[in-house]
Amino acid sequence: MKLTVLLFLLLFLRNFGIAQTSCLPEGIVFTHQYQIDAFQNQYPGCTDIEGSVIIFGDDVQNVLGLSIIKSIGGYLQIGHPLYSKSLTNLYGLEGLISVGGGISIIHNANLNDIKGLGNVTDLGTGGLTINFNNSLRTLAGLEKIFNSGGVQIEDNPYLHSIEGLSSLSAINGNGFVCISNDSLLNFSGLENLKKCVGNLEIGNNKSLNSFDALRNLNEFSGGVFIYNNNSLSSLKGLDSIPGVKITTLTIINNELLNNCHVQSVCDRLAFGLGGINHIQNNATGCADNIQVINNCESLGIGGHHYSDEIEIDCDFSNQNLLIRSNLGNKIVDIAILDISGREMINHSFSTYSSINLSNLNSGLYFLRVSYDKKTIIRKLLRE
Repeated sequence: MKLTVLLFLLLFLRNFGIAQTSCLPEGIVFTHQYQIDAFQNQYPGCTDIEGSVIIFGDDVQNVLGLSIIKSIGGYLQIGHPLYSKSLTNLYGLEGLISVGGGISIIHNANLNDIKGLGNVTDLGTGGLTINFNNSLRTLAGLEKIFNSGGVQIEDNPYLHSIEGLSSLSAINGNGFVCISNDSLLNFSGLENLKKCVGNLEIGNNKSLNSFDALRNLNEFSGGVFIYNNNSLSSLKGLDSIPGVKITTLTIINNELLNNCHVQSVCDRLAFGLGGINHIQNNATGCADNIQVINNCESLGIGGHHYSDEIEIDCDFSNQNLLIRSNLGNKIVDIAILDISGREMINHSFSTYSSINLSNLNSGLYFLRVSYDKKTIIRKLLRE
């Protein structure tokens, strides 16, 4: 009998300990300092919160009472548009390692230090959002985060450095968005970023002058949107993005931008696989699609030579494009695209074909010839 009672007691204590370690499946919201201060007494042993954690409130001055938390299964949100005026740092969260639903730091009027997050390594499938923090100057404290479901950095007027993202190598969804950060000069800290799934959107950053830190970004799929960056003069640094993976290209209203003819942009303009190319109202050299296309010649657009395998006679007086293949019965795909990337004609043949061009307006086009795992691009002028 005593043995049975002892075993039952040990089992109860074991289960009690587990229950206290993993807790709060519905998550928890802290809106007052006293709630944070009382957390460890109210939830003893609660180190792994299953749900989400939300922290805001005008009287929330510190998060020291949350020092026992090691993981959050949902998301962590710190801040609120109306009720986050007193929190200045995140010391107390040093024990936090994993946040499965991502981290949002938003609308914190006086937050100037996020180093308390310095041990977070895993954001699960979630992303990182740093928005509307009027006193935040750096992202120091995020150095151990190596991948994210998306990164959004928006409207942090005094943020001058994102070097805290120095370990970030992959963005696995929702892309990289950087908007309206007036003091940000460049993307130093993102030199290890090699992969971005989702849009690259960079806009309204009035001091931004360089993309150079993105030079190792060579795995990409999504749209590229670059607009209203008043100090930007060159897209150098975006060279390694595969142009054929850019779904939509928009480069507008960057008043000093005169160098858009980096390889990724040239390849996107040349291959034109779906989507629209929109280049407008930048400095001379990047003022419109045609200027960029002309500058791209030095990088290879129009510089390819047809081999003995393909013969093309462009006879505009007869309104026909005459194409002969010496590849036997292998299929050759022909496409003619306008400078915005829209496919005007698509045609396939094996030995000989004549393509009527009478429906094309006068202007500049791209001729794309694909065969035997090769692709050749040439500019085509319709007079």
